[in-house]
Amino acid sequence: VVFSTAQKFFESAVEDYPEPPIWKGELYLELHRATSTTQAALKRGNRKSEALMRELELWSTVAAIKHNYEYPLKDIRDLWRQILLLQFHDILPGTSISWVHEEASEMYEQIEAQSEALITKALSKVLGDGNETLRLNPSPIPQFGVTSLAGTRERSVSYSAVQATDSGVKIENNLIQVEIDNKGQIFSYLDKRNNRQLIPAGLTANVFQLHVDIPSQWDAWDIDDSYKRTVVDLAEIDSMEIHGETNEQILRITKSFGSSKIKQEIFVEQDSFDLNTKVVVDWQETEKFLKLSFPFSLHTDSAFSETQYGHVNRPIHENTSWDAARFETVGHRWVFVGEPDYGIAIANNATYGSDISRSRHGSESVVTVRKSLVRAPKFPDPNSDHGVHEFSFIISAAASIADAIRSGYKLNNPIRSIKGVSSAEISPIVESFDSSGVIEAIKLASDSSGDVIVRIYESEGRRGEFKMKTNFDFIEAYATDSMERRIDSNLEISGNDLSFRMRPFQLTTIRFAR
Repeated sequence: VVFSTAQKFFESAVEDYPEPPIWKGELYLELHRATSTTQAALKRGNRKSEALMRELELWSTVAAIKHNYEYPLKDIRDLWRQILLLQFHDILPGTSISWVHEEASEMYEQIEAQSEALITKALSKVLGDGNETLRLNPSPIPQFGVTSLAGTRERSVSYSAVQATDSGVKIENNLIQVEIDNKGQIFSYLDKRNNRQLIPAGLTANVFQLHVDIPSQWDAWDIDDSYKRTVVDLAEIDSMEIHGETNEQILRITKSFGSSKIKQEIFVEQDSFDLNTKVVVDWQETEKFLKLSFPFSLHTDSAFSETQYGHVNRPIHENTSWDAARFETVGHRWVFVGEPDYGIAIANNATYGSDISRSRHGSESVVTVRKSLVRAPKFPDPNSDHGVHEFSFIISAAASIADAIRSGYKLNNPIRSIKGVSSAEISPIVESFDSSGVIEAIKLASDSSGDVIVRIYESEGRRGEFKMKTNFDFIEAYATDSMERRIDSNLEISGNDLSFRMRPFQLTTIRFAR
């Protein structure tokens, strides 16, 4: 046994095995499939914390550059350390004892409160006091008419009218028409522009499905494929009502089952291919598994799922025993299924587990995406997941992977509305001119120098030249590693304009010395 470092280990590994073969995809572990779902509240806390920290770093940097604000480096570092502690197993996987989960939930609440307070403090410096209302977009993707990483005056967001019909309700805009039956299930999702029906005839989407879930071992860790043998569609509803005025209407559905309840809201924005749904589950079951199912009329043998700074493409057929064993997979903010010229994306704000399969329905090829919501294992925490959980989804028709990325940011880095400010707008301090190059982080350097760090990743798996512009002055700009240390690069600079080439899924960090 030699006490060493990770770097020396990999250097010696390269010496021992200089030309290893390339392995396509992940090294899928045929165990621990449940860890992407168990303890849903901790999964949501992790996702929310990451998003808030991204926003905190952004607005604190804007305040520091434009308004001589003291960047809260120590507070940010302390918050990140807490978040990273909570990502330890068995905390984030949800496989600890009750005491750990209770303390972790309290820590996530504290992290959220502290982050929000620091964001408010930074924005008060940027915006001042007044009578304006501003909508701020912390995401790298423009949304609701607000430029990425910027802010503008309040703009209304219109929802399509929800119309009662003999068979249920209909929600329609100029691009899509969604029809929902009296059980709250979608039997028609029509892409009007492409004249394409997304739901196979005779099937329904937005179906909550309940399974018996008793793995042979490792309750909190694992799912056995035998769970699919027992399934109940939660078709009965308590109520289905239309709420809101014209241009603000939503459909509300409530369901009861066992000792639990589901409340769901469905709405469609104007001029959008997106179907939005919010789900609140008061979960009181034991050794059960709740999923939300969407079958689509598509022909494909694979599905894309977001990973950190990119995505992975997995087979969804069962040709081999390895394929069959991959019956539950993990994804971050979105999954995407599609044909060469047409796709459907499902983005989420709090879940990680899915099962995606292909089948035949009559003469049609069907791809079914089922999002894993909550479980209820008894060991090592007998009260696993009991309580209230909130989930949001965007189902996007006529989508590309770029649209899936957009929806993921839209849900996880939403518009922030601020009232009582003097500023009429906030201009972005960094502008991107390439849709596949995503600005993932803007922060000040960790060494207290005041240098600005901008981190970009190539999101679509293609090569190209990335162009960006800064709206602040700097002395020097150069590429760094993840520790913010200078490295060689192909960076070209002309005034405040920068360009550099990126490989598929490449992560690039630029440091701006000030």
